[in-house]
Parts: sequence; structure tokens; C-alpha cells
Amino acid sequence: MKRPGHRAKLLLGSITAFLVVWGFLFSMGFRFVIGESMQPGLYRYVEGDPVRGDFMAFHLDEEWSDLALERGYMKHGFLHLRERPTVKHVAASKGDRVKVDSSGVWVNGDLLELSKALEFDSGGRAMPEFALSEVDLKEGEFLVISHGKTNGLDSRYYGILNTENLISRVEPVFYF
Repeated sequence: MKRPGHRAKLLLGSITAFLVVWGFLFSMGFRFVIGESMQPGLYRYVEGDPVRGDFMAFHLDEEWSDLALERGYMKHGFLHLRERPTVKHVAASKGDRVKVDSSGVWVNGDLLELSKALEFDSGGRAMPEFALSEVDLKEGEFLVISHGKTNGLDSRYYGILNTENLISRVEPVFYF
């Protein structure tokens, strides 16, 4: 016969082990990305500046963060101090010539697949309009887009990000 409190000790031990493993992974730069505009999975923050083709984690400017939180595109972060970091695919970086128009996002003269901005979000609300004449991105400037999805809030709507927004370059470890 099991002693009273055995289940409680087992549960407490399991929770402790989970928190220790999660804390270790978090301290090593591992993050879970779960959302509709990116492929859900385990990603890792890595050294170096992102370039075209990489993924990057960043914070939105306050205006865009407020819109994303208000519309439910993203959730609050730890203790509701700030929104959760956003992870997107870097469509363009330093030296790339970019343009955003009604047909989509252009990088070095090529129209990116699935880059046409939506008129309305899934809730029927009008999406912000943004256009960008052809410009060459400078050091520390990035254009990001949702990876293989059309429904993300990304540079099609808020334009160019810079290093002030950047948290880290990100590599996918595996997808769910």
C-alpha cells in the first residue's frame, strides 16, 4: 500500500524536473514558437545578425504591438510586461532592393510568393495599408514576412525593421 502523500511528492518532483529542464533550455536560447503566421516549432536564438533567408526574433514598435495585442494576433509576454517576441522570415536585409506595392513584396526585382497584402484579417477588420517605393536596405535594416503563410502581420503592413527591434537571429530546431 502506498503511503499518503506519495502522489503529491511524485507530482512535485515531476513539476520540478520539468521546470529545471525548461529553464536550462530557455537559458540556452531555445524558444517555442506557436502561432498562426509561422510554422510552430522549437527555435533557438543564435549569434550573428540575420540576413535574407534567416529567421529573426524581434519586438514590434509600440503602435504595431498595441494593434497586434488588441486584435489578438499575439499574446502578452511573461507577466504581461511586453508582448511576446515575434519570429518571422527575413525576406530582405542589407544591400537588397525592396518594394512593397499592391501586388506584394518585391526583393531584387522578384515578387515573393504569397506576399500580397490582405485587405481584411480573419475577423473581417481592414488591414493597414502600406506601400514602399524601391529602396536599398542599409546596414541593420530588415524586411520580414510570415514563412509560407499569407495571414501574418509583417513588413507588408509595418514596413522596414531595424536593429532597435532585433532580439536575435533564430534557427529552427524542429517543427511540430
